[in-house]
Amino acid sequence: MLKTVCLFISFTVCLNLLGQISIPVTHMPTIGDVFTYARDTQVYTPKPLTAGVYDFSDLTQDDTAVFRYVANDKTVEFPNSNLKFTEDDNDQATVFFKKSGNDLFLISLSQIQQQLPIPGIGGLKGTMKYLTLPISTATNITSSDEISTIIPKSLLQGFNIDSLASSLIPGATVDSLKITIKFSLNLFAEGSGKIKTPVDNNLDVIKVIRKISIDPKLGLHGKAFGFPLNNIDITALLLGQLPIGNLNITTHTYYSPSFRQEIITATADSNGKYQTVNYRYRTKNGVITNQIQTENKDKLEMDVADGSIVIKNLAFQQSAQLAVYALDGRKLQEKYVSHKDSSLLLDKYTGVRIIHLTSESGVLTKKIAIE
Repeated sequence: MLKTVCLFISFTVCLNLLGQISIPVTHMPTIGDVFTYARDTQVYTPKPLTAGVYDFSDLTQDDTAVFRYVANDKTVEFPNSNLKFTEDDNDQATVFFKKSGNDLFLISLSQIQQQLPIPGIGGLKGTMKYLTLPISTATNITSSDEISTIIPKSLLQGFNIDSLASSLIPGATVDSLKITIKFSLNLFAEGSGKIKTPVDNNLDVIKVIRKISIDPKLGLHGKAFGFPLNNIDITALLLGQLPIGNLNITTHTYYSPSFRQEIITATADSNGKYQTVNYRYRTKNGVITNQIQTENKDKLEMDVADGSIVIKNLAFQQSAQLAVYALDGRKLQEKYVSHKDSSLLLDKYTGVRIIHLTSESGVLTKKIAIE
């Protein structure tokens, strides 16, 4: 009996300790964060939590990936964004966020929105909360946002839209379609425990599942027997006829209070298998305190002194874009530098600034303080 009581107490204590894991607000991404990941590009079946351990020690490194948080450089397209996330400097894998306090709101999923057949669509309003800190084992967040536009009939070439509409509403003719796409998110902590990877061993983590659903709605504007039709829902009728449909994205992320960088992040398919797994690779990467170089093949250097930025080792015909940002994402200065004109005189702003040099060699980033 005493042994059973001791086992029960031990089990309860372990549960309480796991329940106390919390991801602090200091882990909120910020401009200047650069994280390197090893990447397993094979389809991977995650093991169930066993004896309190998430075991990913059999992952293999096929590639690496660099995740970078920088200032928003598309203030016209996404005026509400003050944080931009890039993966290997690939514009097709860029996400724009609105960072507000301890919350991160989604502005644009570029990979998705670039595939939508909607002309002139802007970013999301920024009401879908993508992340909030601190994260605990009780975290469960739901939020949503939407984009919409009117497409005139003249742009619906290739579709006998009047015939399709009249099959639903006899005698109907179409003036335009209103396409509304709702983005919904549910982020929740599924559990906590220790994690093992080829790099890390027995780190405390919280497993967080993020589900994003994308649901379109098609509204008809036109006439039937001389009477106006305003935003009649014809989604069920036309959804299979237009290159747009429902989409669900599920990611699994393992956060640890020990590192700002996520330990593992992966997209899960409908069977729960991971399509490419990114796992924390370099311990030295974190918030930039000085210079970080990535794929700087030509060994470009950035020197800041006497109120100027000087770029060294630019080839004779090479040019590069030099930009200075405030920490809130505002672009303060910009210049294209060359071999003949390789310096930028800093405006007399005070405070901490982020400098980005973008060239064919890659991206060079530096954080500086101007007094």
